[in-house]
Formats: sequence, C-alpha cells, structure tokens
Amino acid sequence: MRLLLLRTATLAALTLATPLPAQERPIEDLLRRAKGFLDNFRYREADSVATETRTTFRGGMTTSELLESLAISAAARYPQPGDSTPSLPDHAANALREMITLDMDASVPREYRWPGLDSILTAVRASTLSTKVATGTAATLALGDSAALYSMRSTRSAEWRWELVADGAPNVVLSGAAPRGRDARIHIPFGLTNGRPNLVAGRFIARITARDAETGQELVAERRLAASGPALELLPVPAELDASQLLPERVPPSRARGVVVALASAAVVVGGTIAMRSGTPLASAQPVSGRLYLAAGALVVGSVAGGLFDRGFPDTENIAENARRRQRNAEAIAAAQAENARRTAALRITLQPETQP
Repeated sequence: MRLLLLRTATLAALTLATPLPAQERPIEDLLRRAKGFLDNFRYREADSVATETRTTFRGGMTTSELLESLAISAAARYPQPGDSTPSLPDHAANALREMITLDMDASVPREYRWPGLDSILTAVRASTLSTKVATGTAATLALGDSAALYSMRSTRSAEWRWELVADGAPNVVLSGAAPRGRDARIHIPFGLTNGRPNLVAGRFIARITARDAETGQELVAERRLAASGPALELLPVPAELDASQLLPERVPPSRARGVVVALASAAVVVGGTIAMRSGTPLASAQPVSGRLYLAAGALVVGSVAGGLFDRGFPDTENIAENARRRQRNAEAIAAAQAENARRTAALRITLQPETQP
C-alpha cells in the first residue's frame, strides 16, 4: 500500500510540476517526460516513469501509448555500450515481448535503436506468438458461395481455427479451420443445413484462435460481424396420396350370392332332368344315373369355388378418378418443389465485418 501511494504521489508530482497544455492528457505529459529523461541519458528515471505510467493508467492508455512506453523502458534498460548505467538485456526483453504481444509488427523508434537492442527484438519476435487479423470488406453471397472476410498473420507457425457465434448467445453457428502456417485466411461459407440456411440475418462474433504449433500457446481474437438479408420462406410441399384419399378400384365381391346361385343352378339341372324323364314311361322306369348327380355336384363345387374366390371386378369410373387425383397431387408437389427451388436459388445474404477501432 505504501509503495502504491508513493508511486501515485510521484506521478502526481511529475504531472503537476509543469502546467499541462490545454486539453492535454496526463498520460501524454508523462510519456513526454519519460522520453525527455531517455534523451538526457537518465535511464532509471525514464524507465521508472514509463513503467509507473503503464501500471497506473493502463486501462486508459491507447495501444500506441502502451507501445511507446514499452519502447522507452526497453531502450532505458539496455542502452548503447559506453554509458555508465548497467545494461539489463533480460529486462529489456520482457518489455519487448510485451510490445510484440500487443503488435507483432511493433518496433523500437529509430532514435533508440542500436544493433544490440535490435538483436534482442529479433529473438523475442521469433520466440513470441503474436497475431494480427485483417478485416476484409462486405460480401454478398449466394448459396454455395464463401467469403474470405479475415486474413491472419502470426510471428510463429500456428494452427488456426475459428467459430462464428451469435452475439449474446453461446451457441456456435459455424466453425472451421485454416491450414497451419504463419498466414491464413478464413472462408465463411453460405449453404444449407438440413434444408435451411446456415446463416440468417443477425449479429455475430467471429472468434479466431491461433495455437502455437510447438509450445501449445493460444491467442484468441474476436471480431464482430453483421449479416443481413431476407429469410427463406418455403412453401409446404403436399404429401403423396395414401389409400384413404383414393376411391376403391374394384367392385366388392358377392361370394354368398355366388354360392346360392350355384346351388340353385344345380337343383334346376337335377330337377329338370328328372322331370323330363318322368314324361317317358321307359325312361322313368330306369333309375337316375349317378353321372347326373356327379355332374350336378361338379357344377355346384365349381360355382361355390368361383363365388368364394370372387375378387370383384374393376370399377372403371373410380380408376379414372384416382388417376386424375394422382395427377393433380403430382402437379401440386412439382409446383411447390419448383417454387421452393426458385426461392432458394434467389436467396442472398450480405456479411459486413466491423472494423476494429
């Protein structure tokens, strides 16, 4: 606590020692003072002011201000040989590592550079994973298209993966990966999943993860993305007709009636034959032949069998009506499918990535 109060008091004293120009921020004044100490070879004071500025005001500093303060600290910790201040290359490397993490392309200002500091920066850049994501322009996609909205670079070979999540919701809408390397591009596809578009109008977050292929270190960058376009509204496709929607195509069989007719026919044949024989004295004296009963029995059996196996007969009117119903149903299905295909082919979505401030 005492140390924090002492640091705050020191920064306050440095800030109030000279009146600030109109509208100038305390951070800008402190960085100017640290730079002045460095220019005058007062390395400890330069590093102290730059470090305390980051410690106290980090949340209010811009990236450029953080990079400037870290460059001052690195240069103050490892000045050119010949100065009385002891060099601290490891401490300088810590400041440079933080610089590279903030911006992979960061460098020490020319006025503070010298070969020894440059060599440390080169080594730190090669051993520190840092990435940069460049945002592309808006793209309008049809189904089957994809948009390369983000391109990435890294200081080390990395494995890249990405997720597109709905803003304010945890669910992942799309995901994918890019080839391993120091350069990669993200292609966001627009297609159908289970017959529905994989992207709809809304706001999303593209979460890009780089994983160091050797150390396993991961860095995550997030970019906002807006999608706009009409919803895909498909017509309901009629179902094929089932048996309950069709008329019976055969007249129902009349098995009982067939059996009765068969028995009556057999009785008529036998009775008629006997009556005819009774009119002739000679014939009536002879007994009725067994063959007559056999023939009548065969007639009965045949007729009964025909009645029992009767499947009815085709109903031509119902068959024609069913054909018309099936035709109308097939035409309705084809029309709905064709309209849905037209609507699907005409579907468009516009992806607008938001530029980072």
